Amino acid sequence: MKKIYRIRRRGSKFAGVLSLLFCCAIVPVCEAGFTNTVTLVLRQGEVPTTNGAPIVGAPAYTGCVDTYIYRETPNTSYGNWHYANYGGAVWYEGNPVYACRAYIKFDLTTVLPSPSQARVISAKLYLTSAGDWGDSNGNQSDVYYMTVDWGTNITWNTRPPNGQPIGGVLREPWMSMPDGTVRYIELGSLVRAWHEGLVPNYGLTLNCNEDNEVHSGRSFYTSEAGEVTSRPKLEIVYAHTGIVTDHPLYNRDGLQHVIITNGADIFEDTYIAADHTNYVHATVADLRTYNDPGTPRRALIRLRSDSLAFLAKSWDPLQPAVPRLISAALQISTGHMSDNWFQLWTCSQDWSANAVTDLSRDGTNAWNQGWTSNGISNVSRDLGSRTFSSPYHGSCLLWDITDVVQNWVDGTNNYGFVLGHASLAAYLNEAIMTEWSIQHMRPTLILQTWTPIFRQGTVIIIQ
Repeated sequence: MKKIYRIRRRGSKFAGVLSLLFCCAIVPVCEAGFTNTVTLVLRQGEVPTTNGAPIVGAPAYTGCVDTYIYRETPNTSYGNWHYANYGGAVWYEGNPVYACRAYIKFDLTTVLPSPSQARVISAKLYLTSAGDWGDSNGNQSDVYYMTVDWGTNITWNTRPPNGQPIGGVLREPWMSMPDGTVRYIELGSLVRAWHEGLVPNYGLTLNCNEDNEVHSGRSFYTSEAGEVTSRPKLEIVYAHTGIVTDHPLYNRDGLQHVIITNGADIFEDTYIAADHTNYVHATVADLRTYNDPGTPRRALIRLRSDSLAFLAKSWDPLQPAVPRLISAALQISTGHMSDNWFQLWTCSQDWSANAVTDLSRDGTNAWNQGWTSNGISNVSRDLGSRTFSSPYHGSCLLWDITDVVQNWVDGTNNYGFVLGHASLAAYLNEAIMTEWSIQHMRPTLILQTWTPIFRQGTVIIIQ
């Protein structure tokens, strides 16, 4: 008999959207055991793996392309070289010389399930250093995602536009990258945007700044490297959507769903600074402590409570059409940074995004404590720091906020988060805010939920 799926709408403004998403996400009932997340690993010349095991019947992956270009040989293509150089610019008689730019792209079209079946949670691009070159005491390079396509035959004279900046290679002259050093670039929001078609997948460029300063020369082994384990590796974590059987937490069938969302309907955010100004309309928060003699710059971010109203309270019995929270994560994208970490806390007091400053929570009431650069105040829970893999940084950091969100759903006061540093942090540490124009780079909520299924014979009822 044909299966029938019914979805009941709830009172939350989110419920209608959720119901539509459920309808789109339904797949045939799985006979295998429940699997929440999958880690997919791609590297040129290796059979892709999921959760550490090679995909049965899959051929070796051949979807990585990479190259670099060099200012001093402007008509030469390096698409078949076993390493790629980037950075290295120095200034000679007012002109940049020796600059290199590297390019890399992974094809995802044949290896990821469709967005209706799976959602990307996080991603890391691992690069193996082929050694430093040029001046090792120079400034950083930038990381961009490309907005036009390119091929491995590009040269300096045929180079495409840079694209959209999403991070950089930190200025750390005391930290060399000897041959064989492995570091990664965080790419969760970007790979998700590629997967879901929000932006076309034209890969990345590690782009040397040309700004009248000296820049360190770096290099990485490409997909042509003779040693397969030295080639670039892309690791993607995604979560399944659809009907799962015998959920381990509830010992019954249910609908697994992944909700990834952002924007002004979900978040309100701003930042505080020593000038006592309200920054509710800021697109970027430059969070620093070292260069400010007074109040440190820290971001305030809050999930709107009605965006969580569709979730069951922790003590609620299983109910049809009432999703239960499995996990929650907060994703913060960054711009340029002088340091390589951010820290997150829950805020201990209520605040008004339209009126808050470093002196007042809401335009009338003062904060309980003064804000300080050497330590932290006005917070209730430390959710930990997240650090980029130096010297790379970009493009996003991820915090597990499952317990915090469930507490808010259960009725605990939702005063949001404080983002920043509890110690001296240098000038220029940019966190992207909700007002940013590029959707996938805004603060993002990643929810995994489970909704119980009730069966009447061969009919599945989610109502």
